[in-house]
Amino acid sequence: MQHARPPATSLPQAIGRLIVARERLLLAALGLTVIEVVSLLPLVESLHLLTSFVNTVTALASGIESDGLNAALDGSWSAALALCSSIVGGSLAIAALRVSYLQALVMRSGLPRPQLRRVLWMTVLIASATSILTVSGLSDGLALLVWIGLTVGTLYADYAIALDGRSLPDALRVSAATLRSRARPSVVMLVLIFWVELLIEVSFQPVFDNDATPISATLLIVALAVRTFVTDCALVTIYRSTPLDG
Repeated sequence: MQHARPPATSLPQAIGRLIVARERLLLAALGLTVIEVVSLLPLVESLHLLTSFVNTVTALASGIESDGLNAALDGSWSAALALCSSIVGGSLAIAALRVSYLQALVMRSGLPRPQLRRVLWMTVLIASATSILTVSGLSDGLALLVWIGLTVGTLYADYAIALDGRSLPDALRVSAATLRSRARPSVVMLVLIFWVELLIEVSFQPVFDNDATPISATLLIVALAVRTFVTDCALVTIYRSTPLDG
């Protein structure tokens, strides 16, 4: 099959048009961020950190999954169960909305009903990436390298699953093929993704280290949602403008 090239004279124009045309889907991106946060609350509770707003937000912003894995390895069954439920349940909830949201980016109608097969493959992708990052978080300095590697290796995988119904192995192959075919815009996007992630980290981490507030937590969630929406619009445009056989 071949993906239709977006009706724009240049890639930046196509991305800009998609952002403007689908701006209402920023709410869906916001929903994805909220689901990700809420899915971690059982883990926070199992570690007895759900004692105050400041403690909860600080825990959520500091890689709580690896802390939960540490506790599970030390023999905490409650932490082990909470970690599994957060990863599996959270991945499933995020996958269901993400498949529908990504399809809506390329459709004129509202959020479509997500197909079960695509949701399941998306769940496997998200849960696998989360599990790998959780394990890598046990080693200082390794998590960043693993996150960079996962970002590069799965750059277009979720779009292949959501838009074309690919299986996870096939989606990873398509992602690599798209990355090779559109190397220049893909590298630009990777640089921007890493730069924005660093900017968010530098902007909000000092706030949470000192005294988190409802306003700062809300601003962080909104910033993450905007990042997700703009990044998805750009990567979807690149993906759909890449002719791929098979």
